[in-house]
Amino acid sequence: MTSLTKSAVDLLLLAMETRVGKVQVATLKQVAPWAADKLLDARLLVATGRIPVVAAMDAYEDEPIPAEWCPERGQYGYRNSVGRWITVEAGEIAACVVDFPLAFAKMLVAFERAGPSRPSPLIDGFVWDVGTIRLTGAKSPVPVWFARRLADPAVWTRLDALLERRPPEEVRVIRKRRLTVTRLSA
Repeated sequence: MTSLTKSAVDLLLLAMETRVGKVQVATLKQVAPWAADKLLDARLLVATGRIPVVAAMDAYEDEPIPAEWCPERGQYGYRNSVGRWITVEAGEIAACVVDFPLAFAKMLVAFERAGPSRPSPLIDGFVWDVGTIRLTGAKSPVPVWFARRLADPAVWTRLDALLERRPPEEVRVIRKRRLTVTRLSA
């Protein structure tokens, strides 16, 4: 199993927080090149398609603009302010997605866990039930959910509806990425 550094884990968590769990490889490599390579090597980020947007370095404006496919040239690119074709390499717009099942498996391997072999989605793509886990210091195993995009009000609305249908038996703690904790009483 590949051991990940704190910077690789932080980068993975950032990728998980994107709207669809998909991000441009070039962007990840600009943020943390070594960590991005580790995540790709560990297959926690998997290549899938393209995000055809680039930062046009035209007149130093750094504007995000679409990279268009040119069938005649057989390549992606864009036209600069004077109309000249600027080629965009495929690697610049390659995209990758988070392999959530593999990420969960690697996160949960160290815990004594009961439940289904794979976490079951409670809100598709946003909240998963990972089973019951015996946490250090706990009297008995506790049910654990994993959630992403909790900064998005739409996800909170869906989570509120889920909690109304499945209220917690005692207290449920939701840990957000920045160590902010929300306690939901029964």
